[in-house]
Amino acid sequence: INAEYGVAFQQQCEPTCYFTVTAYHGVVEVFVKLLQADDAAIRALAPGCTRARLTAEMSAALDVLYEFDQAFVISKPRSLLWKGVHEAWRGKRAKSESKLAAALDTAQELGMVYDEAIITYYMGVLARDEPDKGPPLVQKALDMFKASGVDFSSQL
Repeated sequence: INAEYGVAFQQQCEPTCYFTVTAYHGVVEVFVKLLQADDAAIRALAPGCTRARLTAEMSAALDVLYEFDQAFVISKPRSLLWKGVHEAWRGKRAKSESKLAAALDTAQELGMVYDEAIITYYMGVLARDEPDKGPPLVQKALDMFKASGVDFSSQL
């Protein structure tokens, strides 16, 4: 998987420029997209790859992202989001909810409206089995995107 190369490269580098945040997030987001796919799609996209391997690689990418967070606070909301998503996919709901709440708080504290909307969206997606919680959160996120002038259609 090409994202593995990104993780390996980032593990050898120290974060030095805040504008490289998209590169650090992008590696994790490749794993997010792959893990959202079904097993047949994963095999088609990455022959020989398993969901367990993707989960382990995502964990390694999150470790690298943590280092970036220590240098540049603008990374923290999205980093906490992906940690929360990762924990949810591993079946650790309480840990996931804690990370997502911290992500939302951090985005709000930093005035990062777009990240706030993405976090709210994923909170809703991850709570889709709770009709009173999931759909309202997704709708709130879509309203936040619209108010911000963003045409969001599940890009992440």
